[in-house]
Amino acid sequence: MATTVGLCNGDERHTELRGGEIPLPTLQDQAWKFTTAWPWPFNPNDSAPVTWWRKLPAHAFRDSERAQIGETLRHVDVLRGGDELRAALNGDVAAAIATALSLMPIGNIDFQTDITMTSLLRCALNGEAAAALVLAQIVGLRTSAMP
Repeated sequence: MATTVGLCNGDERHTELRGGEIPLPTLQDQAWKFTTAWPWPFNPNDSAPVTWWRKLPAHAFRDSERAQIGETLRHVDVLRGGDELRAALNGDVAAAIATALSLMPIGNIDFQTDITMTSLLRCALNGEAAAALVLAQIVGLRTSAMP
């Protein structure tokens, strides 16, 4: 038994079937809709670079934002957090991932959380896939927990 599969136009649902009744999806089905942009205008100038990991979408990070993140982290000194956080601030990917995961679950966001996550963001922006995956997971968990 063969079934012809295709998309329908408009509100109609039609099937061209041989041997069964399988409705074909329309262009108005949820899977085919494009999402619209968030209404808030994302602007890096509205907040400090250490908060961008939780405020800006990925497409907002261009070369100038990457440079600002690097410059900001160069001027951060660690009073508590140990050698691993220092290594993360210096660009060590494994240390950035470990320090970010040590914060889980993130309840309150303080300066240490921001610098830890910003060091992870810098690694992700430098093309480190593992850092990008961990960052995406943490941001996803954080946004799903928001009211």
